[in-house]
Amino acid sequence: MFKSIVEAFATDINDRVLDSLRPSPELLFDPREIEIPEDSGYHPNDHPTPDMEPFVIFTDDLVTVSAILVEHPPIAPAFAFRFDSEYGSVTISGDTCETANMVRLARETDLLLHEAIDFSWVEDKYSHRTDDEGIASRDHHYKSHTSVDGAIRIADEAGARTLALHHLVPGSADESVWSRGSEQFPGTFLVPEDLDTLSISTPTRATLRS
Repeated sequence: MFKSIVEAFATDINDRVLDSLRPSPELLFDPREIEIPEDSGYHPNDHPTPDMEPFVIFTDDLVTVSAILVEHPPIAPAFAFRFDSEYGSVTISGDTCETANMVRLARETDLLLHEAIDFSWVEDKYSHRTDDEGIASRDHHYKSHTSVDGAIRIADEAGARTLALHHLVPGSADESVWSRGSEQFPGTFLVPEDLDTLSISTPTRATLRS
């Protein structure tokens, strides 16, 4: 995919990058495939989200990055990621329905960023639809995404210190749809705004909606 992107933007890269003696993207980046452990039982069609433990995909003297398979059909593989450093840990769900693998990845994490969807919005938008497209769209949301309650269950079971909801669907929902989680989650609960900075050591510096 990286190679194809570079080729697709070849004209712009030649004009604005190479002709200005700037380094090629192919020298700046080192793209690699994530190698799923062979003993995980993963199969893209038959077993896209096997029960498994996180596995390390990158490490250096500053950070260790771990991944785990999550569930976002029809995408397979779909990954969630965890970053551990001397400052603490951050776990990012990516797109996924509620899955036990997220609990395993987020154990005792300092900050869990988890997607959330409002399923009442899904029902309002699609429940009256009897056409194939409407039915498929409704089913996709339920198979591939997580409610606020689901994200809280994952964070609570994992022992996450802070839960921040992101990738909110729909983006136009009233704040009360998301902020009700502040009464249910025992740790710090955040619904950040775009461009907010979340500090692992002092998470309450970020926007906290109640």
